[in-house]
Amino acid sequence: MSIHWERTVLQAAIACNIAVADPEEVYGAARIGYSGSYQGADVVVGQPRLLCKQGISVTEEASVLANTLAAIGRTVILVASNKQVMGMLVLEDTVRPEASQVIARLKELGNSYCSDYRR
Repeated sequence: MSIHWERTVLQAAIACNIAVADPEEVYGAARIGYSGSYQGADVVVGQPRLLCKQGISVTEEASVLANTLAAIGRTVILVASNKQVMGMLVLEDTVRPEASQVIARLKELGNSYCSDYRR
């Protein structure tokens, strides 16, 4: 998943007619998420390691699920409010139709970073 998961989440919320309010404060943590406040609540949205850095406990069940999903290529984003995990977003890249042709061409050109990685 690209590091721009924020755009994906915002677009999905808008598509589902979910009101998206502006936070009062926002602090970014390079590539792993954001923390800030909204209506007096401390909010953290990001990868599980960001929540750990913020001292937020993640249940064993949520941790196992997040690790399982990450192992099959999903991006897992947790949402916490006032140090309590409230939800989990799971994102997945869509493979473009032309991807196999691009990879084949890169291999022809000698690109050693291309492989037939499949889970």
